[in-house]
Amino acid sequence: MTKRFQSIGDVRLALDGAFEPRAGPQDVAVQTNVWRCSSAIAGALALSFITGVTVWQATRSDPPPRPVVRFTLPLPPGDSLTGVSHHLVALSSDGTHLVYSANDQLYLRAMDQTEAHPIRGTEGGARSPFFSPDGEWVGFYAGGGRLKKVAISGGAPVSLGRVGLNPLGLRWGADDTIVFGRGGAGIMKVSAARGTPEVLIPLTGTEEVGHGPEILPGEKAVLFTLGDGRNWDAAQIVVHSLETGERKVLIEGGRDARYAPTGHLVYVLDATLLAVPFDVDKLEVTGGPIAVAEGIATASLTGAAQFSFSDTGVLVYVVGNALQDRTLVWVDRDGRETPLAAEPRAYRFPRISPDGSRVALDVRDQDTDGFGISPARH
Repeated sequence: MTKRFQSIGDVRLALDGAFEPRAGPQDVAVQTNVWRCSSAIAGALALSFITGVTVWQATRSDPPPRPVVRFTLPLPPGDSLTGVSHHLVALSSDGTHLVYSANDQLYLRAMDQTEAHPIRGTEGGARSPFFSPDGEWVGFYAGGGRLKKVAISGGAPVSLGRVGLNPLGLRWGADDTIVFGRGGAGIMKVSAARGTPEVLIPLTGTEEVGHGPEILPGEKAVLFTLGDGRNWDAAQIVVHSLETGERKVLIEGGRDARYAPTGHLVYVLDATLLAVPFDVDKLEVTGGPIAVAEGIATASLTGAAQFSFSDTGVLVYVVGNALQDRTLVWVDRDGRETPLAAEPRAYRFPRISPDGSRVALDVRDQDTDGFGISPARH
């Protein structure tokens, strides 16, 4: 819905929904929920949720029922999520720490504390945070093809070398190898100690793009999303054997799949977080999908879905309308709207020049950007 303003003195440009409260940095809500799923009961996935970031608990065993817990994690006023085409949030494997990307740097929050703190050395465009398996390090893409890591205990970031521009879905495996997709080159791997990336799984199709690889338990197969780089909701969730080279399609239609220690694959389709039971030994899906949460933010260009979870079952996601594309319209004193010839993008924070002839905009999609347009010429 486009907001109409009564006078040009209030504001003459309206962004579709831009002035409504959103799950942006001012009010990214965090909530915790509990879903129970034993290894024998795949249908026990159930979440209640509110706008923003959600947390769940999941376990293979069947302890006494635990209550659903919800809470909100407000971010400081004026903060903004940045690098939205990359992963925005990551949880440590034990669920004790959350890292997120805002204001062109990374922030770290211990889950038992009330505030997040900027991570020194990540200023200037750090993207795609991800944790080491032991939770002691945060890896990130530093821009310009550079990969780095920084200890959560403090200290300067450590360079891991160059991995190429915009690695897709960085993950840190138990063997201390970092894996990621790199366009049509395939699934890549690089040592978390530093090294030169090498091809782990080549992609031979002319329009094949791999995203978000994950080395599955046993280190004999890799799970990843295989798409054409255009419509990630039409992509395939596949598993590739490192022993035989055989590739198997597990799910037709979905993006950014992850393996959960409950014995499930969790992925996103049409902004809905879904889970299916998965036999990690046979590399087979053993049941149908169950909806876990709706309104998950996604990146149309890279295939990233904005959620993360821990081995202890904590799930965090960013609500989709925080990052949605918006259209621009010019509104006159009588409320008449004239669409502007500007493509839909993640516009924010419009500012009108004193003479009313131009508007400056902040754009937060592939990369944080800013530009001005002249509504009179559109």
